[in-house]
Amino acid sequence: MNLTDVEIVDNTAEDDGGGLLSEGRASLTVLRSHVADNETNNEGGGIWSGGERLATITDTIFANNKAGLPEIDPLTNAPVLTPNTAGGGGLYTEGGPVTIKGSTFTDNSATEEGGGISIDNFGAFLMTDSVIKNNKAGADGGGIENSGMRVNFERIIVEDNRAGIHGGGIMNSSSGPFTIEESTIQRN
Repeated sequence: MNLTDVEIVDNTAEDDGGGLLSEGRASLTVLRSHVADNETNNEGGGIWSGGERLATITDTIFANNKAGLPEIDPLTNAPVLTPNTAGGGGLYTEGGPVTIKGSTFTDNSATEEGGGISIDNFGAFLMTDSVIKNNKAGADGGGIENSGMRVNFERIIVEDNRAGIHGGGIMNSSSGPFTIEESTIQRN
């Protein structure tokens, strides 16, 4: 799947991927796009990526996406009182390798982990020249929650994020190498 100069805006999903879901043997390329104001009751408010092949996101903005919203009771048409526990307000990744370049994650939220991004990859994850700002998580990793393997951040800015429990900027619980180079993490 190749998306260039695409707007993924104002979508809702009852399960994963409020704006877009890519899984299975698919690859995903997102270039110069805008992923905003999407909502889901589960993981990945903006995008849920779980493909076995490379997902590449370049020069893309993720703004004001929400993961883990309360479900609607079909009998009363009212929200259930407790929200779902879900991660990846802007982006939830699971599966194959992911590369993110020159992208911005701002004002996204998740009820559980990874207000901006939740990383749960078995493949390598590389993020360069990107900004993760003003995201919120109900529990861990206000900006980023990392439970992936072989994760590398280069020249990123993680600032003004908030977590309800651990890791205002970044929560790391990965079992593989995790490297941050030439980056700024502040005011979380």
